[in-house]
Amino acid sequence: QKERNLSLKSIADKLNTFGIKTHRGKSFSNGSIHSILKRKKERDKHIKEVRKKKFITIIRKLDISN
Repeated sequence: QKERNLSLKSIADKLNTFGIKTHRGKSFSNGSIHSILKRKKERDKHIKEVRKKKFITIIRKLDISN
């Protein structure tokens, strides 16, 4: 499928046309779409840089007695 570049306004208009609301029950705006895409980009970066990072785990002494 061919990739299409849509403006923030066109994305907001399409969601509003479908009757989809934000998590606060409001209509979408350019700003709300921008925030969603920004958070997605930040989350993807976090997953790539932090969550998938391999850490060396060394357990020297483990005592679980009372």
